[in-house]
Amino acid sequence: MGDTLFVFAEAPEPPNDEQPMEGLVGRSAALTRLHRDLERAARYVQSVLILGETGTGKEVVARALHERSGRTGPFIALNCGGIAESVLDSELFGHVRGAFTGAASSRDGLLREAHGGTLFLDELGEMPPMLQVKLLRVLETRRVRALGGTQEVPIDVRVLAATHRDLVSQVNEDTFRADLYARLVQWRLLMPPLRERREDIAPIALHLLGRMKAESRPIDVSLAEALLLHDWPLNVRGLLNVLSIAVIASDGGPLKWGGQVEQELKAEQRMLAARASAPPAVEEASSQPPAPRPARAIDSTPQELETHLRAHQGKVAEVARHLGCSRQQVYRWIEDFGLELDHYRAPPPRLS
Repeated sequence: MGDTLFVFAEAPEPPNDEQPMEGLVGRSAALTRLHRDLERAARYVQSVLILGETGTGKEVVARALHERSGRTGPFIALNCGGIAESVLDSELFGHVRGAFTGAASSRDGLLREAHGGTLFLDELGEMPPMLQVKLLRVLETRRVRALGGTQEVPIDVRVLAATHRDLVSQVNEDTFRADLYARLVQWRLLMPPLRERREDIAPIALHLLGRMKAESRPIDVSLAEALLLHDWPLNVRGLLNVLSIAVIASDGGPLKWGGQVEQELKAEQRMLAARASAPPAVEEASSQPPAPRPARAIDSTPQELETHLRAHQGKVAEVARHLGCSRQQVYRWIEDFGLELDHYRAPPPRLS
């Protein structure tokens, strides 16, 4: 309505604990459910598997679990992806002096360093098979042996893990151990993607602009609408990128839709197109929302546009949502192709 956008969404029930999770902004129903599931698991010692796409805040949730657990030891995070197996072995389990070339001194390893606290293993699906075996033994015995050592040391560590991969498929393909999967999935948290909590986009955008010292700069309605309609394959990271571009491109004034913003959104749409043709990256759950619609190029033909206008009875918002573009783009096509909206709209009901 004019320069105001209204976003209608399911009103969530207030969580039992109003304490916010630092880094997770919003009050959507999806975020409220996540908050409630997190609070249920926090006070227990069971392992938790956090599933979600890149940029959804998996490490933020892991830290919140640790902070609410009451454990007095440290929170230690390790990314299992992109690290050589030998290095990852030493990082996790430690080593004794002389265990390998370059081991000039002994090291406890992160499992021992996290004693009394929490160890968060990010990108768990990237862990090499041999280390999966060693990790499973540690989880079963609660004892760890350093690389090259002869003695096992007892540990008290809660292990949290996260991945964007489909671990069930990896188990079926024998690239991830089923027994380790069973040990780690004692509670599951599914991170909602940004496209499933669009009502949180506005407060998240304001939060991110505050980090860039640009919270006082208003967002033009055209840009705001584009942000709300985009499917965000990179989630909050993608939103941060687009806002950063808009801040620089707008040169001190209101944040507006522009060429560089459009190029970045197109780039993300190509990511969505590639993802739509690939196997699912995250495990399916019974409540898993439908997969995002595949991205499309920002163009259309008169025949295609007419087909969608007829199907949606001239409702521009519905056509834009179906085509994955903004309403402004649909209006531009209508003007360029010389079409009349009234021709496709349903006639008003007759009064009897």
